[in-house]
Amino acid sequence: WDETVVGENREGLADTKATIAEFIKFRTELVRLAREETLSAARAFGDNDANRANRKSLNDKLRGLSAHYETYVETTSVASEAARQATLRTLAWTSAISILTLLAGIWLVIQHLTRPIEGMKLSILDLAAGHTDREIYGTDRKDEIGEIAGAVLVFKQNIIEAERLRAEQAESEKRIAAQRRADMMDLANRFQESVGRVVDTVSAASSQLEAAAGQL
Repeated sequence: WDETVVGENREGLADTKATIAEFIKFRTELVRLAREETLSAARAFGDNDANRANRKSLNDKLRGLSAHYETYVETTSVASEAARQATLRTLAWTSAISILTLLAGIWLVIQHLTRPIEGMKLSILDLAAGHTDREIYGTDRKDEIGEIAGAVLVFKQNIIEAERLRAEQAESEKRIAAQRRADMMDLANRFQESVGRVVDTVSAASSQLEAAAGQL
């Protein structure tokens, strides 16, 4: 008990312990008289005012001590329940703050990572579909997404340049084909003129031959 008694109750406990020791002393002497002497001597020793006063004092002090500890237990129980409720409230607040922190973290991830990645994916899909007229997401950012966006922008510019070169090549091939057709038509026309002149010459020569034959 000594370790569980608070300072203001130590004196009462010490008094109770002294009364208990006195009671034990009376009982020990009573047993000794009954064993070593006679029951009458033991009865005479035990049945006196001092012994009765000791028993009454001990009973009163034990009841008082019991009542004190009942009150102490009740008070401790109330304090323990209050502490438990306070702990539960603290846990509730801590859990709420943890949940809010988690939600804020998820929101930040969505805002700063998931959405930019989704935007970048859409830009790459637009390029794959040939939509080089659309803006590349994230080119104004200064983070890793911005670096990726810069690389995709260079890829887009290369695609545009390749398309321009293909268009120029197609136009050049078209001009070459048109020139080739024009050259073939000119060659055909000149050949036809040459053939016509040859035919005219042959016809003239034939006429001259026929005239000469007629004179003969």
